[in-house]
Formats: sequence, structure tokens, C-alpha cells
Amino acid sequence: MASFFFRAARHVAMAAVAVAMISFTPHAMAQSNGAAPMSYYLIMLNALRTNPNLLSDAIWNKLSEEQILAAQSHYFSRAPSRGMEPIFTAAQVKDRNPGMASAELAPVLKADIATRIKVAPDTLVAKFTLLELSYDDKTGKLVSKCCYSRPRERPGLFDLLMPAIELAYGVPSNTPAAYQPSSGLPQKARSMAVYKIKENLAADDSGPVLALASLISSGARFGFRPEEINLALDRWVEIDGVPLARRAAELLLNEVARRKGSVETRVAFTVTGAENGPHRAALYGKLVSVSILGPDGATIASFPAEAFPAVRVGAPAMAPTKEKTAATAPKTTPLPATPELDVIGLRLGMPVAAADKAIGAHMTVGWIYSRERTGTAAATPYQPMKAYIAADLSEVVLAYFEPSTTGGTIVAVRRRSMIGQNVPAETLDAALRQKYGDAAVARNDNWVWGKPGGCSASGTGIISPDDLKLIEGKARSDRAFLDVVASALDLATYETVTPKRYASCGPVLHVLRDKKGVTTTLVDQRLAMDRLPAKNSGAETEIKF
Repeated sequence: MASFFFRAARHVAMAAVAVAMISFTPHAMAQSNGAAPMSYYLIMLNALRTNPNLLSDAIWNKLSEEQILAAQSHYFSRAPSRGMEPIFTAAQVKDRNPGMASAELAPVLKADIATRIKVAPDTLVAKFTLLELSYDDKTGKLVSKCCYSRPRERPGLFDLLMPAIELAYGVPSNTPAAYQPSSGLPQKARSMAVYKIKENLAADDSGPVLALASLISSGARFGFRPEEINLALDRWVEIDGVPLARRAAELLLNEVARRKGSVETRVAFTVTGAENGPHRAALYGKLVSVSILGPDGATIASFPAEAFPAVRVGAPAMAPTKEKTAATAPKTTPLPATPELDVIGLRLGMPVAAADKAIGAHMTVGWIYSRERTGTAAATPYQPMKAYIAADLSEVVLAYFEPSTTGGTIVAVRRRSMIGQNVPAETLDAALRQKYGDAAVARNDNWVWGKPGGCSASGTGIISPDDLKLIEGKARSDRAFLDVVASALDLATYETVTPKRYASCGPVLHVLRDKKGVTTTLVDQRLAMDRLPAKNSGAETEIKF
């Protein structure tokens, strides 16, 4: 039964024409031209519906091999699979080598997928939770600060889906021109309203076909990543607020505050196409309607597509401004040192000798290890590195150089300080703001200066002294020492990522606080790519959908 504030909301005059709420229908029951929650499975079916050549024969063969293995396990093992019935029959896979039979059986897999495509809904419904809600007494509207701090032509607008736009290098961040879709998208998509797929899914469903489920869950094995798809709509899904009576808004906000529910959007669109870009794929869609639901699931507002601003395909993603001088034309020359951002005096572009001196002035160094680039494979960033460990084990500093640790310059710095339990987040926040100014991102013990996303370097590699060369200090192998060294986490290297992927990047500083310490990373992905040794650059490998 609808609560009081939703009954009251029905008496509020809406600014837009109401449309019927699109019902959610599971994919197994949905009919063609129907509507269903947006899931990776339905995204794949619709992408293949509109672009049958989206997947190469090599990918189809890999998917077929995966399906053969599943079928053999189902028919001939002691523990047959449940929930995903094999596409291939027992006779088709008995005594077959999956790798050798994959090309022969790939057409059978394609035919099965084609049958599923015919009955799949072509209208999908994306979902997003609105955060930081408040009530504007002046306008009588419920407003949200979510989801992205991009400047807009009209102040006060907020997104009803999570956008997929990035800060363009070299453009003032307080201008609309500063935020652009990824350069890895197809050209057409870059002029449309681009949203993330992963953050706007309405159903966590990989579907009943094991081959596609494997592709969705671990696409890297097949040569592309479905989670990197972007949704390109013909309209920006943004509003300045939801008209709502004050008492109704008060009750709604109380429900949210008590965690009895959330305010969510339902954005319906019809899939019109799919296309591969240099590094990302785009799923094109035509907006149908938007509904906003309260904590109890009741609809508090509905809008037709015409209530939202249309984009002009082929036009710039954001209106140009006086400040937009070469907004999306990133430079390809190596960047100079960046004096604005430093970590304990270490700056990008700093030579090895100066780095040694700066670290020595900051702390008493007990151990220094080094690592050079090895092997004959294509060069990847963040291989040449020097690790400096404090004599009292209070911190570790990793300095990454190109082209070597003897004659190169810094392209990245990572500092791990063991002060997490002793410094409150408020104290750390104040110290960081005093040194670096306001952060582009500051939430959940994370602070970012520079580009908020897409250009930060990840670090998940466990460092072991056994893999490094000791150049100063006495070797140690006790657990306390090894744990401190490993806590720094080596920056990741990518064998298949092209320099184009980071063409619009610039210097970025990321600070992360956890229970045991604080990790600070200064990096410029573009600089690191630009300074790779040319003789080992290798052939570029593009990520395809």
C-alpha cells in the first residue's frame, strides 16, 4: 500500500506529461519489442541483433570451444551442470577436441543465439540510485547532487544515469568543454549523450548461454571486455528537480535517511545499433521515457523522451566555449615535469640523482632495491623501478623511471606510509587540502587531484625482494620486513593497452587511506607511454568489443 507521501505526491502538478511505467519482464519471458531490465545478456543480444558482424570469427570460435567444454562436462561427467542447458548435443561433442571442433560447431552456436535474438526485447530499462537528495524550497523540487560534477550549460541540472565522460587534458575544468566522452569510442558516439553500462545495469544477469556468460564474466580471455561498453543515447537524461509537495518530500527523505529504501530512476530506451571504437564499444539507443521511483517502489514522477534535451549527432559533445582551445586534441609529445604536484619532493620528469637526493632528505633510507626492464617482449610501462624502504620500516617509496633506473626520469611515484591507524581522516584531509588545494574527488577515504577517472594507475602487484636487486642495505627475509615491502603494491603493467588509450591523460595524484596506512600515487599515464623505449614498443593491440 502506497505510503502517505506518495499519495500526497499525486496531487502535485507535474511539469512533464506522465507516461506509463514500463514493467520489468525477465528475459526468458520477454517478447520481441517488449521491455526488460538492462543486463549484459540482453545488451549482447541487442548488439548482435543490430550488428551481426560485431564479433569476429575468432571470437565465435573461442565461444564455441567454451560451449563444447561445458557440454562435455554436462553429458559425460559425474556432476552435470545445472541451470544452463548445453547448446550442443551429446553426439556433437562426444570424443571431440574442443579446440579443433570449435570452428565446425560455431555455426550451431550462432544459430542458437540468432533464435534467442528474435524473441529478445529491443527496449531496455537502465536503473540508477540518486544520492545526496535534498529539497529546494524555492522551486518546490526534490534535487540530487549526483552523479557527476561536470559543468553544464544550465546550472542546477543533475544526471539520472551515471555519465561516462572524462576531463579533457589542457582544458579548464570549470568549463563545459572540459568534460568529453572517451576518445576510445566510435566517432558517432562521442557527440551523443554517453553513459556507463556497468553502473546503470538494472539486472545482474549473464543469461542462460554459458558461452555468453563466460564472455560477460571474463571477456579479457576472448580479447574484449563487455564491462567497457558505453551507452550512447540521443538525449541527455538530466533534470533540475522533481516537483513534489514539501510534506511528501520530507517523508520521502526520512525514509531514505532511515535506509528503508532509495530513490531510483528507470530509463527506458530502444536499442538502435552497436559499433566498435578504437578501445570501447558503443550501444546506441533512442530514449523512450524516464520514471523515478520512491523507497516503496511507487512512481513519483514520469517523463516522456521529449522532456529531455536532444543531442545533435556530429556536433561536439559539449557546447564550445571561449576557453576551448584545442580541447580534444591531446599532445603526443612527452610532458615536462609538473611542479604543481609532488610527493615528498618527487616530481614527474625528475632525474634519478635528484630523486635519490629528495628521498634521502625526507627519510633515513635503510634499503634500496632496483628493477630494470627484462626480456624481449614489447615494452610496458612501470618496469624500471627503485624501491626505497625507511630504516624504521615506517614507509616505502617506489619511484618508476624511463628508460632505466640509471639514466631515466620519473614517470610515476608511489608512497606507502604506515600511519593509517594514527591519523584521523579529517586531519589527513586538512593536510592534503593545505598542500594540494581542493580535490577533484574526495570521498570514502579517497582523494584525487587531476583527472578523476580513467587515468589513475592501478596497483595490485605484490612486491618481493627476491624479484629485485639489492643495491643498498643488508638483506632481510623476516616477515615484518616482507610485509612492509609488499604493502606498497607494484603499479600494474599492461601488455595489450595502446598509447592511444591514454592520449588525453595528464598528471593525476591519488591518495587512499586504509586501516593500516596511506598510499599516495603520482602518475601520468600518457607520459609513461610516451617515454617507453621506441625499439621495444611492439605492435599496438586494440581492445575490441
